Amino acid sequence: MRPRSKSGRRLTQEERRENAERRILDAATRLVADKGLDAFTLADVGEAAGFSSGLPAHYFKTKDGLLAAVVERIRQQHFFGILGLKESERGLEDLFAATALYFQQTIKNPHAAKAFQVFMSGALYHSKANKLAAQLNADSLSGIEHALSVGKKRGDIRSDLDPKIWAIIYLSEIRGVVQQWLVDPKHIDLSPIVQEVMTAIQLCVKP
Repeated sequence: MRPRSKSGRRLTQEERRENAERRILDAATRLVADKGLDAFTLADVGEAAGFSSGLPAHYFKTKDGLLAAVVERIRQQHFFGILGLKESERGLEDLFAATALYFQQTIKNPHAAKAFQVFMSGALYHSKANKLAAQLNADSLSGIEHALSVGKKRGDIRSDLDPKIWAIIYLSEIRGVVQQWLVDPKHIDLSPIVQEVMTAIQLCVKP
């Protein structure tokens, strides 16, 4: 019997494909978060998603292809605020809004946040993951650097600040906080930390 939508309508072939890909990516994200990059196979992902063991290979060809899709999905859903900073016109205001959104997405979907952290750690020894991680870093840093440059032009940031250097400092700060929270969520409350991070950065960069 063909799958149906919640309304009882038969799903189209495209809808069935999208549903299958979503479930496979959900399963792969959980496995990356729970087992790391190397301790599972494409067949494991298919079974975890409730499909045949060969379906992930049909859609994503290789494990590297699946991992790339997982990271791209996290990138679009988890980091869209920071990536959008490339269009910033309000400098610090946009940067802080994107940061708040980043933390909100982390709390909302900790499995994705953990999978991302695992992927970035794996990039230290996994050559293909390294290239993808480097590009993601470059995209994130580009957005933050642009927002800082805008803030500098607006006079909200001191004139001697180097946006390129501070983009690295800023990205390291927010990722480091999330990593600590993921390791010990029972003893770290992210909510008050968000404002403290932004206040500390503002004190450091203000004219």
